[in-house]
Amino acid sequence: MKQGDHISKLHKFLSRVLPPSQKRFLKKMKTSVSIKQKKLYQLNQIKKHIYSYGFVERGYQELQTFFENENNIELKGNAAWELSLWHANQYTQRDARKAIYYAKYFSDTTSSIDALRKASILTAESLQILNKEE
Repeated sequence: MKQGDHISKLHKFLSRVLPPSQKRFLKKMKTSVSIKQKKLYQLNQIKKHIYSYGFVERGYQELQTFFENENNIELKGNAAWELSLWHANQYTQRDARKAIYYAKYFSDTTSSIDALRKASILTAESLQILNKEE
């Protein structure tokens, strides 16, 4: 039996068993997950345009706009991380300050120990750039 057949049977079963309020809740959850997936895809496309295709100026502007307009804290934190990486890779005093700002924002939006460690390393490297140039 194919996976699609199992999903179809499960859907039919749940539509008969679940009360209307739970059906609405599940539909709402499915919609919110798919919106988040679309936005993650959009963020990945922006990264691809910057790093793979070389559309740096336009990609950076799109990333900045994504960060400014996003309401979901997790997605906004992911955009902040990408902005932080971009600024850190410029190796200038001005960009080091921006990298620290975005890394701090990212740190405030994540609870992952690994992500916090990476943000701390990026911040330390940016502080080194500031000390060398000041």
